[in-house]
Amino acid sequence: MSNDELIKQLHELADWVEKANHVHCNSVPRRAAYLIQKYEDENNQLRLRLNKRDIYLIDYINRVIGFIRLQWYLFKKKRGKNV
Repeated sequence: MSNDELIKQLHELADWVEKANHVHCNSVPRRAAYLIQKYEDENNQLRLRLNKRDIYLIDYINRVIGFIRLQWYLFKKKRGKNV
């Protein structure tokens, strides 16, 4: 299920809840739909921001260190499950 479908269903649920209970403010499902949409937009902006070119050598070094740490973590996690 995509986020758009989830947001649409939450808005439909919020419409029903607000109509059935005569609520005159935003219900919890509507606030959840707004929050999901806000975080999705923010996530897309951060993804675009991370795509910028790395100018400094330290950025490449940090990526290599992060990759090595990730591989070490996955290795330890895998060994822990098998034991």
